[in-house]
Amino acid sequence: MTDAAFAVSTVRPGDPRWDAHVGLFADYRAHYGQDRDPQQCDGWLRQQLDAGRYRCYLANGGPDGSAGGMANVAISPASIVLSLFWQLRDLYVAPDHRRQGVARALLDVVLADASAAGAHRVSMQTEVGNDQAVALYRSAGFEVVSELTMLNRTL
Repeated sequence: MTDAAFAVSTVRPGDPRWDAHVGLFADYRAHYGQDRDPQQCDGWLRQQLDAGRYRCYLANGGPDGSAGGMANVAISPASIVLSLFWQLRDLYVAPDHRRQGVARALLDVVLADASAAGAHRVSMQTEVGNDQAVALYRSAGFEVVSELTMLNRTL
């Protein structure tokens, strides 16, 4: 159930809340040791949205109505089942909004939108040891997939 104190909706460039989303995305990147550069973040997010590869979500609320968190979703083909899957790529809650239901509110709306769009599944990944995130995702019905091996090659 979504926390009533936080309203979650999609956001795009031109929306008055767009800058808040970009700022939270920049904070998210900084949290993982990347350059915070909001201008670069804005351009990259716009590219993903224009290509139809991303959906951006923003949670507003709390006592001051400020932006409390954001999520970004990549939509990809699920070729084996001839459908689509949504991958929750980024989920970030501002430090002063943590432990208030913001992450769960974002997650609930993403799941509802994916279901309404006919997605076959929603997937995500998180770092080993991020126990709070794993607990949140498991409480929402996600299961750890141990039958897959993730491989990367940096280009």
